[in-house]
Amino acid sequence: MAAFTTVLAFDLGASTGRAIRAVYDGERLQWKEIHRFDNIPAVENGHLRWNMEALLGEIRIAIQKAGKTDSLAFDTWGVDFGLIDKDGNLLGNPVCYRDTRTDGMPEKLFRQIDRSKHYVSTGIQGMSINTLFQLYSMKLADDVRLCTANRLLFMPDLFSF
Repeated sequence: MAAFTTVLAFDLGASTGRAIRAVYDGERLQWKEIHRFDNIPAVENGHLRWNMEALLGEIRIAIQKAGKTDSLAFDTWGVDFGLIDKDGNLLGNPVCYRDTRTDGMPEKLFRQIDRSKHYVSTGIQGMSINTLFQLYSMKLADDVRLCTANRLLFMPDLFSF
């Protein structure tokens, strides 16, 4: 008899999240959505932010519903991130890509660096939601978290952390 592998996968979209329990028996993959929940950002300190407390609560509910699993997986927006201090603490709820803090940031940054060289180096289109422009907006605002942070974790890694 083949060993079973059970994964609990989370898909966090712009307005909803869901948890899917998948079981692989060595030949077939079977899955079922076991939990669905809202992903509603909250305005905090003038910025639209991920509601980490609510999301982590929903993740805990899904883990309880799933029962025994071998691993967890997270899929969500790739441009948002959390900053972690040297003691492993999250330095505030991450700002959502839909926040207005990055409006006009590409134009400001591309006055400092060459847009074409940026694209050739990264292969990434210069959209205001990109992580680069989120970080640049923090730099321009003298956000103290940039000096306090020990590491940056993108949202899937932050949920795993």
